[in-house]
Amino acid sequence: MMHLSLNFIPFQQDGALPPLTSTGLDQQGPAQSASDLAQGSSGGGDMFTGFLWIGLLLAFLWLVVIRPENKRQKEMKNLRAQLTKGDKIVTSGGIHGRVSRIDGETLVIKVDEKVRLKLDRNAVARVESSKDEA
Repeated sequence: MMHLSLNFIPFQQDGALPPLTSTGLDQQGPAQSASDLAQGSSGGGDMFTGFLWIGLLLAFLWLVVIRPENKRQKEMKNLRAQLTKGDKIVTSGGIHGRVSRIDGETLVIKVDEKVRLKLDRNAVARVESSKDEA
């Protein structure tokens, strides 16, 4: 259960506020008008500051997380698109082999003399060496 406490400032007969010397509030600066106190007005800068922080957080996440991940995905897509027959590859499952045939989105890799595996192109994790380097 929530307890709500309202503190009202008593008004004098002429509508003026009584001096607030007991709490020392009269020494903090210019007094607010009665309408400002009743409305509980706050500056519009609070909302702007909140939006500014959210914007800065989103910009930070884009720079640190999203942009590098998109760049890495683009590099992997280019690497997989440039595979040629004879490239030594490593799959995402850790299988090492040499590309012996490419059929669209599938690859046939030679793992051993008589062992060939048919894989999806997306299973390639990295290229150890290409035919051009050998």
